[in-house]
Amino acid sequence: MSEPSRPAPVGKPGRYERNVGGLVGSMIVLVLAVVAFVVFRDFFRAEPESVAPVEEVDYLSAVRAGQESGFPVLYPAELPDGWQATSARLPFGDEPEWTLGMLVDGERFAGVKVTLADQEAVLDTVLGEDREADGSVEVSSSTTAVAGGWGVWTEGSDTALVRALPAAEAEAPAVAVVYGSLDEDELVDLAGSLTDAPLSRG
Repeated sequence: MSEPSRPAPVGKPGRYERNVGGLVGSMIVLVLAVVAFVVFRDFFRAEPESVAPVEEVDYLSAVRAGQESGFPVLYPAELPDGWQATSARLPFGDEPEWTLGMLVDGERFAGVKVTLADQEAVLDTVLGEDREADGSVEVSSSTTAVAGGWGVWTEGSDTALVRALPAAEAEAPAVAVVYGSLDEDELVDLAGSLTDAPLSRG
């Protein structure tokens, strides 16, 4: 006479058969769930707002205003292809300063300053205190204020060319600076393109 089967003890799980097919099926379900979540998240993710394009300014109008004030303004007569003027200002006060900011190919920056501040102060502004002197360069130009030697300073990937303007160019001693993330040769070309020629009223 056979023994009657005993029920599984309460609280203990019953035995079940493990097989490879069931394991693979579970993994497939899990992978599909992850893929569905990623697709769902990307579908409902908010798109970032597009960055507004940089507006170009009429820098020659600011040049005219600076010239009428008697301040020594240096500026490029025209900008090369791929360059755009993004700022041009001449704040008046005890220490007026001409500043022209430009964007090159939409990425790199170039600037021109003429200031009554001393050289160390303006280099602190455009490069910072960790700058290093890197010799000098000669700039060829038909403009007296520009032609001649410029000191070269660097800080990281930024460079500045600095020149004291001849006394005849300003009532008070002035310093011209050409600076930015362009390489040295490009900044030399920019410095050579600067002029102080009077503009007619537009």
